[in-house]
Amino acid sequence: KGKVTPNQFTTALAMLNFKLTDEEYDSLTNKYLTDDQMVNYAAFVDNIDSAFTIKGIDKQPSLKVAPIEGEAVLQKSKKLLEFDADEQQQMHEVMEAYRGVVTTRRLNLKPMFQDFDRTKSGHVTKTQFVR
Repeated sequence: KGKVTPNQFTTALAMLNFKLTDEEYDSLTNKYLTDDQMVNYAAFVDNIDSAFTIKGIDKQPSLKVAPIEGEAVLQKSKKLLEFDADEQQQMHEVMEAYRGVVTTRRLNLKPMFQDFDRTKSGHVTKTQFVR
């Protein structure tokens, strides 16, 4: 559950008008690639969501969430991703761009990936992720 092919993952991101280089798509694909060559979009969405809210908040509508500062997002991304300094900077720039688009457009990323996840496994292939 929560997997799609890399091509499907990339297509979903492209449908959201995220402009990434091939290297950036490869980095994201490799980060979330599973042993069966699928991309775990559910983990990707959870990581994106964790930067902005608390998982399961929809079941606790009265829960108060403290605003997150940009630096906190950067620190969390550095902790989650094991990249060298240049890769971390690139990832930070990508995540900030995503954050801006997701917040501004109030996008829900999960359905974009679910379209490609026919088996409802929570993963996409590397090829789908890159597309």
